[in-house]
Amino acid sequence: MSPTLTLVLDLVMVGLLAATIAYAIILNRQIIKLRESRGEMAELVRGLNEAMSRAETGVRSLKKTAHETGDDLQRTVAKAQTLRDELEFMIEAADAMANRLGNVGGERPKPGPAARPAARPGLSARPPVASRPAVAPRPIVEDDLGHDDHDLHDHGHDDHDLHDHGHIDHDDHDDLPPLRSAAFRNEPLRADPSRAESLARRPTTAPDPILREGESLSRAERELLQAIENAGKGVG
Repeated sequence: MSPTLTLVLDLVMVGLLAATIAYAIILNRQIIKLRESRGEMAELVRGLNEAMSRAETGVRSLKKTAHETGDDLQRTVAKAQTLRDELEFMIEAADAMANRLGNVGGERPKPGPAARPAARPGLSARPPVASRPAVAPRPIVEDDLGHDDHDLHDHGHDDHDLHDHGHIDHDDHDDLPPLRSAAFRNEPLRADPSRAESLARRPTTAPDPILREGESLSRAERELLQAIENAGKGVG
């Protein structure tokens, strides 16, 4: 071999070695940097692991929530179907009831004019109270025994009516108390001092006529009847 070729080969080998040394230096620097960033890489790996664990937990909770929600929805749907069936039954029953009521209302006859009740013969024959002549009040004049003229006049009128109509016979006078029999026999009544004092103290007021069996009775007539009844009770 010639020395020139040998020199060229040596120069080429030196260039390749120089390039290899430079590349090794670069790789060494990168390895140093990688060693320095190992802690950061470990922290990054731990963060990734935690994120994966959280993701798995979230997925499990989501699955559980979805399952519970599906069960709740299923129960709600079942209740809704039950309510729907009940509402349909109630609607059908209401329609049937409305149809029945409509049929009953259509078949019911319309009420005619109500007939007025017939008047009683006794009431129709009696004249109204407003058409009867009003009895004028009479002044009360007391005698020495404490009886007023109304009492005496009414007593005579009652005794006269009883004798004229024949409601009470003369034989029945013996069974009555003395005061009643005296009134029926048209005998003078004995004065009662307490009765005379009460009549004298009582203020004179206008008679208050009332209706009893179609007759107009004044206060004097009522007092006379009350006195006769009280005397009969006292004697009895």
